[in-house]
Amino acid sequence: MKKFLSIFLSVVVLISVFSVVTLTASAEEYTEGYYKFTLEADDSGVTYATITDCSTDIVGNVTVPTHLGGPFKVKHILAGAFDGCDLIESITIGKNIESIGAYAFMGCENIRRIVLPSTPLSISSGVFSDTAFYKNSNNWDKGVLYIGTNLIKAEESISGLYQIKSGTTSIAWSAFEDCTSLKSVKVPDSVEKIGMYAFDGCTALESMTLPFV
Repeated sequence: MKKFLSIFLSVVVLISVFSVVTLTASAEEYTEGYYKFTLEADDSGVTYATITDCSTDIVGNVTVPTHLGGPFKVKHILAGAFDGCDLIESITIGKNIESIGAYAFMGCENIRRIVLPSTPLSISSGVFSDTAFYKNSNNWDKGVLYIGTNLIKAEESISGLYQIKSGTTSIAWSAFEDCTSLKSVKVPDSVEKIGMYAFDGCTALESMTLPFV
């Protein structure tokens, strides 16, 4: 079982690696309102926007724009894009967003409310770890933090069998990292995305129930 589990986790990592969106270094950067962004085309030739930076002057209840540069859907938020935006109190991210880069909201310690789409989302490591929402123990359910249908992080002390909530669509990168007492995980049919290193360092993990195996 452990050999099978090791092979499975390796496959998850490989799938995640190939699903990561990479911005080309030559992509031109534009500015609109508080946001800097790039425009690129997907494999079908459809142009989309990626938020690369946000002004630290942004304040209050913030809704990430669904479009930038006119008709272009905002699909990605780059790593560290909102770094230092400590005047934001709540953040709403719409259904167009497909991925959020690592530590995207670093230094945003006043965010007390977070709304994420119910559509499958790739959430990198530490995206919300600086926020007041993340640090409020009342937002954690038996040692696990969910935001909407997204499992963000589990405390390292979690142990034994853990059954992920029904209706969960995404598991963030490094969500169960170093949960060394975790022995078994049941993943519901609703989960469509499992981030890289989601179970890295789970040395006691013996079994995992998956909807797609």
